[in-house]
Amino acid sequence: MSRRIQILTKNLNLDLTMDSTLVFIGANKDAKREILNTFLQMASKYVDENQGNLVSQTGKILFDGTEVSNRNTDIIYLDEYYSLYKELILKKSYFLFEEVLEIGSQIPIITQIEEINDQMSKFELLMNQSLHEKYPELSLDLPYFSHDALIKKFATLKLDRELITSRKMIETFIKLVSRTISQSGNRVWIILDGIDRHLSQDDFKYLYDSLVDISRDTQRLNVILFNVDYALWRLNIALEDFIVVYKEIQQLYPINEMYQSIERHYPDSFIIDEENLQQRILTVIPYIGYSEVVSLSNKNMVILKVLKKLLGDETKIETSFESLSSLEKLFLED
Repeated sequence: MSRRIQILTKNLNLDLTMDSTLVFIGANKDAKREILNTFLQMASKYVDENQGNLVSQTGKILFDGTEVSNRNTDIIYLDEYYSLYKELILKKSYFLFEEVLEIGSQIPIITQIEEINDQMSKFELLMNQSLHEKYPELSLDLPYFSHDALIKKFATLKLDRELITSRKMIETFIKLVSRTISQSGNRVWIILDGIDRHLSQDDFKYLYDSLVDISRDTQRLNVILFNVDYALWRLNIALEDFIVVYKEIQQLYPINEMYQSIERHYPDSFIIDEENLQQRILTVIPYIGYSEVVSLSNKNMVILKVLKKLLGDETKIETSFESLSSLEKLFLED
């Protein structure tokens, strides 16, 4: 089911639709950074921990007309392999520590905690008696310990190094995301920013596919992709989930509409099925807005140039002319 998402900043006013995923691609790095910052700043507690160097800006995101904030949304930002480890182990307010708290709450240790607090009270009394002899104006206050406080403040989680593989960490991460969604009333947004550069292609596909499965099952998870180098056609993402960030920020149309537009502008007879065209579009779309030598088949070069014309991209690309019809060659030379 398509949902409406609005991204409103000083320089941008975007009105988009999304199912479970949005992919931001294109050469306008400043605009992409502004969009990314806005996503991160909708949960200030996360920005403080992970993005302290972000440029301050005022922006907001509306999801189906409701403003997104850290009161109604949990945000997870993964930009490198270490992010998975940090998300699981270091952020004590999140995921794995919540699981540890849940497990610990089922263990009958109330008596032991009461004994600890009783001993701490006696220690506090003795400390204050000694302290007042030298400094009558001072007093010492020791905290009352609860089960949660003991774990959150003093516990340290460790991973067995022999078991730390990217796939195992992803499996644990997915399990905890699913558990959090089932127990929390909040929507979860997961932002993947170039993390595919730090994972194998199979592991990245497994991570993405697993998140999409959770999104479709729960309707409470959104996945946002930035700076993806991965072979996008392997991820089975619908064209309408792509946002091209160039001179203008444009959301692509569904494959049937894109097919008609490309067919009208193609320089020769257009004999290709929708599935093949979608794969070709996903192969070439990362090059929109860039002027460089690209390693693409010649047919894909033609598709890329048609897309550039449709999207108002005037940058030039280097091409070769093998196995093309005369009309296709003339089109690329133009």
